[in-house]
Amino acid sequence: MSEEQKGWCVHYLQDGDLAKDWKRPPLPSKEEALKHACETRRYHVVTYVEGPGGEIIDAKAVEQWCAEDRR
Repeated sequence: MSEEQKGWCVHYLQDGDLAKDWKRPPLPSKEEALKHACETRRYHVVTYVEGPGGEIIDAKAVEQWCAEDRR
């Protein structure tokens, strides 16, 4: 994510292909990105969530957040 870009991106591997790292469009909040990461985990391997300023939420933290946020 460029430093100018605002928002949060979910980074994930598509179809288990370790050679590619795919990103969804930036989301406006950390919570929205984490919710989106939880949904994405149903079909892909989420590697991390990246926020403004380069903040990183690793896969293990995403997994934990998803487990705690079950609705």
